[in-house]
Amino acid sequence: KIANIIEVPLQENCTQEHRQENSGRDATYQLLAGQLGKFLKSLPPEKVCDLCQNLVEKIAEYFFTEPIEQDAVIRIYLHAACMFDRVHMNEALLEPEWAEKKQKERKEDFSYLKKVIATSSVSLQLDVPSGEVCYFLSSLPKIK
Repeated sequence: KIANIIEVPLQENCTQEHRQENSGRDATYQLLAGQLGKFLKSLPPEKVCDLCQNLVEKIAEYFFTEPIEQDAVIRIYLHAACMFDRVHMNEALLEPEWAEKKQKERKEDFSYLKKVIATSSVSLQLDVPSGEVCYFLSSLPKIK
């Protein structure tokens, strides 16, 4: 697993809340916080790490019936960070042609994800478009 291969110090600027143990995922979050600068072009990692961690936790509670695996934590965290960065640079992904169908098929899931992303992005003063939410949703398991 990636956390066992790469040893990275915790990003110093992340808050104490980020550093607290969280359901055994703390080492993964520390790894990701330390590597986040490699993925972001415009946002400072210290502004994004807590938002991504909180988003992963909300998504894990809602979309996963079993404990979330480390690879899913990494994928969701990095997807969120890159999404926030794209939106911040006005380079959000265009809405896919299948977006309307996805929103209808997974109406409750889409609504929940859009809400938690909007809540997470408030501190960055970002408005994440529906196209980004659709791509994110397509990477998450169906609950029903």
